[in-house]
Amino acid sequence: LAGCKLRDSSASGNNQTLTGTIAPNGFAVFNYDNHLNAEGDTIYLICGNKQIDSYTYSSALVADGKSAARQPDGTGNFILGVPTPGFPNNAFPPAIHDFRG
Repeated sequence: LAGCKLRDSSASGNNQTLTGTIAPNGFAVFNYDNHLNAEGDTIYLICGNKQIDSYTYSSALVADGKSAARQPDGTGNFILGVPTPGFPNNAFPPAIHDFRG
């Protein structure tokens, strides 16, 4: 991720420099919370001078604590779901079974 950053569409261009590597079939969490505009915005993934990807979100993403992710992982359309750091992207939380009597 050397040379890559997250940037929003604001005039100040809130930048977050990325570091580290993503292993093949691995996962990465990009926490951009401190820069999210509550009314919605667009976040860009830029490496060098090239835009790699972008996502435009609405106020619903921020208000509900949702996560935006591609499903299937890294290739499909963006979905809104629950954060799943370190695990495959999932639009819905795993079922919780209550086995108490």
